[in-house]
Amino acid sequence: VYKIFNGICAYKLTSALPRGMASQIAVWSKRYSVYGESIFEERRRNKGYSKELKKQVIKEYKEGGISTQDLANKYNISTREIVRQWILKYNDGIEIRQYDPKGDIYVK
Repeated sequence: VYKIFNGICAYKLTSALPRGMASQIAVWSKRYSVYGESIFEERRRNKGYSKELKKQVIKEYKEGGISTQDLANKYNISTREIVRQWILKYNDGIEIRQYDPKGDIYVK
């Protein structure tokens, strides 16, 4: 993505790419333009999102004019599917809660 975004390689997105790859490259490119190389950093655990952020994202979605993918990009949320799940929970009346990922605990 770095090479594509910076014009280093002439990578033509064609139908020869595996299904979904062209759209995934487009997502990575948009994120790279905003957040730089940090989007490729490996994480040891899931990312946590505050209750306030979730509510803000849902509010913006409900106001219209912005897609789940654009919201994920705007707020550096891992995937649009996470945004979609928040919206579904909200629409189903499920309480939006804080998520604080913890490291794995192993018991002998």
